[in-house]
This record gives sequence, C-alpha cells and structure tokens, in this order.
Amino acid sequence: MKVYSLNIIKDKGIIKKNLPEINLIENFGIEKDYNAGKNEYQISFFSQEAKDENSFEEVGFCFSRFVENICTEGLDISEINKGDNLKIGDSILEVTKAGKECYETCPVRKFGINICNASKNIMFAKVNKGGIVRPDDGIEII
Repeated sequence: MKVYSLNIIKDKGIIKKNLPEINLIENFGIEKDYNAGKNEYQISFFSQEAKDENSFEEVGFCFSRFVENICTEGLDISEINKGDNLKIGDSILEVTKAGKECYETCPVRKFGINICNASKNIMFAKVNKGGIVRPDDGIEII
C-alpha cells in the first residue's frame, strides 16, 4: 500500500496541480491547499485502482470533478472505516469519512445505474501529526 500521486488545488474549480511532495500540517491539512483548515475534510483520498477499473464512458462526475489530494495504490479504501488511522511517512492521519455521496447531477445517478464505484473508493481524513509525504511512500493502517 503506497502513495501513487499527490495533488492540491488553490481554489474551487481550479485544475489540480500534481506535486512531488506535500507538507501535512497538524490540525490543518496540506500547506497551500484549498481544503486546508476545513475541519474534518482536510485531506481527500481516491484509489488509483478504482480509476483504472472504469472507462470514462461508464463513470459519473467523481472521476472528472472530484480532486483527491492523495491517490493511493494497493489500499482498499472500501475496507477503511471512519476513525481508522493511517501512517504515511512520518505523518498520522485519522479517517473522518469513508465514502462519498454522488453528485446530484451525476449522469450515472439520474439513470439509476450503479456502475460507478467511485463513492466507495473515496475517503477523507484530518492530520493528527504532520510531515512530508511523497509518491511511493508506504501507507500503513495503524
């Protein structure tokens, strides 16, 4: 289980910026990220396997609109629960929400089709101990 890629956004609606490392700040989030300081949703995660598993034509808005901070590889996010702790590098993160509600206007949702598994492969966390995180850093459930 490891970090696949790292991203931040400066403001809502702005394209994500891929970074070689991020600085996690205790009780705040990622330095210079739009969601920093926003209580329970400081860090967002998305599974690379979920992205790879679905073609663009079969998925809803999560794949095109949702911006994850940490894209994971080898971590089954659908098995993670609220309250679980993750160690990434020297940092400790607490999962504050496992899963995500679909966008109301999602084309998949309006047809009542449940082929998009994005919602169960997204989670959110807060930073309990800060540190630098880089791609390929291991992710450990503690």
